[in-house]
Amino acid sequence: MTADKYSTLNELTGYSFPIYVSPGIESRAQAIASRCERAYRFFNKTLNRNTEIRALILAPEHWIKFASYPIFGMPHYVDMRTLVVAGQESEMWGMIVPPMEYLPPDMAQTLRKVYGKADGSVNVASFMDLLALHEMLHLFINQATDTVDFHLPRRWLVELFCNLGLHAYVAAVEPAQMEHLTTFPQAIVALGYAHLSHRQLADFELKVGANAVLGAEPYLRINGAFETRLLDRNRVASYPKRADGVGSRLSCLERSRLCRVEIGHGYFSAGHGGA
Repeated sequence: MTADKYSTLNELTGYSFPIYVSPGIESRAQAIASRCERAYRFFNKTLNRNTEIRALILAPEHWIKFASYPIFGMPHYVDMRTLVVAGQESEMWGMIVPPMEYLPPDMAQTLRKVYGKADGSVNVASFMDLLALHEMLHLFINQATDTVDFHLPRRWLVELFCNLGLHAYVAAVEPAQMEHLTTFPQAIVALGYAHLSHRQLADFELKVGANAVLGAEPYLRINGAFETRLLDRNRVASYPKRADGVGSRLSCLERSRLCRVEIGHGYFSAGHGGA
């Protein structure tokens, strides 16, 4: 049954769990699969729990069919077992980068150093690839509790668990990637929080839940400081002004084109059904 469902994809063999990839992206898919394998073994050993997962590494044409999150490039899970990851670079990975003119100069310089491309653009692909492991940890939690979107006793606590697990993996297995994991969230934090409407822990539970997941509104969430901002699709959001006075009003939808963006405990974390 599973083989029939993914008959339009190619299966990568030699891994601890099934991995299906879009044809034509095998080179990048192998790198993603190898990292997922390392993380899967690390989490199994660390948590002393064997979890059944499968991974889909997709091109845009297959994302439409198999993913539940509408924007190509955002890693997420779609059920109790399935992790979905982009197998090609996404336009979104450049669009969610804060405008350099709104960042402190040293932060902007660091962002360019870590994520800069040869053409001068900034793209957080290396961060987004690591973010898939946060979503993998949601599968561990969901299967342990036999609940999709498990969020008890509090949603922020589940997100914190997944972020700590991701950080632990990078520190223990891929320490050279730590700056790729932490620099982007640091840049978001550098924007400040005066522009955020919701800053209380209670707001996190009330505003980030089933209604937001199912989707009506884009939102920005920083659960390291338990700050949440909800944005409707037509609202214009202001970035905070820098000390030198630079700042203007930007459309959040135009800026990120995201239905849902979260910054969890200092890391962006996203997904459908619980991240």
